[in-house]
Amino acid sequence: MQIFVSFEAFDTIIGDAVPRLRQEAGELMQRIMVSGKMTASGVFVDKRGGFFVFEVESAEELMDLLSPTMVDNFHMTTHPLVSMEKLGEFFQKWANE
Repeated sequence: MQIFVSFEAFDTIIGDAVPRLRQEAGELMQRIMVSGKMTASGVFVDKRGGFFVFEVESAEELMDLLSPTMVDNFHMTTHPLVSMEKLGEFFQKWANE
């Protein structure tokens, strides 16, 4: 299952907390990259956040990838994804119902 995750750092992370979060986030990125579960990623240029696309088997697997750093320091929104090709298949199926 593909999951899109957008994230934005808490507004309360300022001052001395910023270097600490950068260190933790860097370590998390390394762990995520080694996992082979991330298929896309990027950062937003207009805020302290970004996105990931993961290929995971379950919500529990996603939680394991992101915890505790992301859960403790970022607002996150997740969306399950299907391909445009799959959407076309759904439309065809529904047209015949």
